[in-house]
Amino acid sequence: MDEDKEQFVNTINNLIVKSKMKMDEIISNRDKVNTEDIELLKMCHEDLEKNLFEFKKKAQFISKDVSNGFQELWEKYEFAEEINLDTTNKYYENLLKRIGTEEIVTLNDDDIPMLEAIYNLYSDIRKDINNIL
Repeated sequence: MDEDKEQFVNTINNLIVKSKMKMDEIISNRDKVNTEDIELLKMCHEDLEKNLFEFKKKAQFISKDVSNGFQELWEKYEFAEEINLDTTNKYYENLLKRIGTEEIVTLNDDDIPMLEAIYNLYSDIRKDINNIL
């Protein structure tokens, strides 16, 4: 089980780092954002959510405390009021729709705080995972 935990933590960290690097690139080039950039962020987000859900199921075999911790973590980030896993996914979908068939698009002023809020969400998830494990 320790290998599963270590692999899970490494996967989550890699996804968050990859997302942060892409977000920084998008923010610094906000007038030249392309579909591939947003698709990569969306893919990382979906992988993060999938890994959280799968590990939540595995956690019951590790210990009751870990299982309860992951259930609480899942509920906290799946149903948070301001920004959560679901609203993040919808944001990426809407951003892709907004880009549409254009190759390059300029981000709106409200996109930058949203990307920063998404990264903060990921950072909070990473901290909570480290506290649980």
